[in-house]
Amino acid sequence: MDLTQYFKVKVSADAMMASCFLIKSMNDEDYHEEDMQKFLCSNGVVYGIDDESVQQLVDDPMHVTYPLVVARGKKPTRGTDAYLEATRKNPSSLQEESEDSGSSVDLRQVTEIPMAFQNEIVARKVEATTGEAGVDVYGNALSGLRGKDYPLRAGKNTTLAEDGKSLQAIVNGQLSIVGRKVHVYPVYEVHGNLTMKTGSITFNGNIVIHGSIPSGYRVIADGDIHVKGSVDAAYLHAGGSIFVTQGIASQGKGEINARYDVYSGYINQGIVFAGHNIHVTNHILHSHCEAGNALICANGKGNVVGGKLSAGQWIKVKEAGNALNTRTSLYIGVQEKLLKARKEAESVLLNGKEEKAKLQTLQKKLAKKEKENPPLSTNDRIMKLRIRHSLNELFNRMRDAADTLQVVNDQMVEQDNDGVFITSQAFVNTNVHIGKYKRSLTKNRSAVKIFLAEGDIRIEQHR
Repeated sequence: MDLTQYFKVKVSADAMMASCFLIKSMNDEDYHEEDMQKFLCSNGVVYGIDDESVQQLVDDPMHVTYPLVVARGKKPTRGTDAYLEATRKNPSSLQEESEDSGSSVDLRQVTEIPMAFQNEIVARKVEATTGEAGVDVYGNALSGLRGKDYPLRAGKNTTLAEDGKSLQAIVNGQLSIVGRKVHVYPVYEVHGNLTMKTGSITFNGNIVIHGSIPSGYRVIADGDIHVKGSVDAAYLHAGGSIFVTQGIASQGKGEINARYDVYSGYINQGIVFAGHNIHVTNHILHSHCEAGNALICANGKGNVVGGKLSAGQWIKVKEAGNALNTRTSLYIGVQEKLLKARKEAESVLLNGKEEKAKLQTLQKKLAKKEKENPPLSTNDRIMKLRIRHSLNELFNRMRDAADTLQVVNDQMVEQDNDGVFITSQAFVNTNVHIGKYKRSLTKNRSAVKIFLAEGDIRIEQHR
């Protein structure tokens, strides 16, 4: 039977979905499933045909809701991105593992930091992979998508090994893993609490404090900061990650700021910023926390109450709010700090190009002068060395800015898993903000995912 006078098939622009439309009423015309299959085939639709939809069209076409999806293609998947794998485990390198598996970092081990020895291979680049192939409804094969690649660059006190795919330590020191770079830092250790005797600390490596940090002290490290005890209303700033075994109790003062991750047993009235992730084992109470990527408080007790918690991509907690309906605000969206970091990196690259052009022009003039009338004067030789030194410093700044820009842009790309995941209980007066949209919970909910879809914040059961 010729069905073209009754039905029309429309295929989506990406050829991933085919829908059937009724264009003329049917008066008890007799046709079979085989006729409908031939009709679809005549329209080029040969893959992913939905047998149930076809049966509906055969059994009772006048009571079907049109358009009816009759076929779906299989989208190609994206492979895994290239990443850096440390040869020795460091708590900061476990963040991806803990996100995927739900496992937690053992904060009792955060002061057991791996040491690297001179000439040791400390990390290897794992190449990007290609995802599974797909097929559109026309039966055309679609190649799998390649994961993102990135150039492997040495960190501080490391160098590229001969194979070009691994990093080697130049000196003895402690490992610090920050995103796509591995650094080997010297270590400054305090065997106890910070006191008036030790004072505040600024160090161009890792800092390990085997006690606690009282209020008012400042600890600044180019690498990681490890605190075996607790942190009161102090100021901590790390170029890498910050690990606090017991927890942070800041009384709304002080500030914890890590370029990469922050790990803590708990946060109580704290002000915490992390360029990447914040991991908390027990609870976050009445605190202001901002993470560039994810905020995770889903192991241990895992409850968050009061305050303002924000993350660039997603938040995962066990409980949000409490039985007293304390106002608890959760924000998903691009961090102001990320926008600022991107703007600064772009400015460094733009100004760097102009400065590089000027320095290279001077360098060429000196080279021409040296060729035409050697030797150069003392002042010109000094100028030549200064230009070379300035160019080296400029290239390093521009390379660091390009790395920062890449990391920030990766973090700002929308992900399928954006949203808030509450694995146990969400109480009334928990407010979720995603971009410019807001949703307040007016009743207690159990195990929910809260996400943005089609301009509206939706709440779904989450398993």
